[in-house]
Amino acid sequence: MALFGLMVAAAACRTGQSGAPLPGAREAFGRREPAVYAALLDTIFPKGRPRTLMVDDITITFKLPSRDPNSSWSARFDVIPATLSGRLAELSAAPQLAEVALLGASARPITGATLDDVFHDGSKGWMEFYRRFPGSRGYLALSPIAFSDDESQALIYFERHCGGLCGEGELAWLWRDRPGHWQVLRLLRFWVS
Repeated sequence: MALFGLMVAAAACRTGQSGAPLPGAREAFGRREPAVYAALLDTIFPKGRPRTLMVDDITITFKLPSRDPNSSWSARFDVIPATLSGRLAELSAAPQLAEVALLGASARPITGATLDDVFHDGSKGWMEFYRRFPGSRGYLALSPIAFSDDESQALIYFERHCGGLCGEGELAWLWRDRPGHWQVLRLLRFWVS
């Protein structure tokens, strides 16, 4: 698969396939996460969400990109508060169970074992994926959500996988414009295929 743009600065991390809770998994959630996910999904799928939203059951790791004051990438990334991006890197360092239920009724978790089974024959993997999960338009992998101290901003890294030459990894910076309502302020693309 060809990758264009910048080097991938985030890596998918997967452990705990036995189903046991992973270190750092949270048990209680506030009401802010579903609203952040709703704003993110509206941005990812502007023409309507898929009938079935497949989501990796383990969160992915976001790693801070190296800072180069002479690169245009650094200039674009520097608009995000360093405390927020640092918090996201900390929160996502240890894989956790993804909060798939907070993404809405159409969201379904997909395990690493299922992905391995679907893609064991690389050349036919996406045909098998869409046979097993019709109406899904691929799957998402998400980092945990990092919130600013005053909870007016949020940051999340996501990857959308939809085919051999169809996918992207982006950092979404969101702000709360009124109680319970979030908007994507900026997307920063890390990779595209």
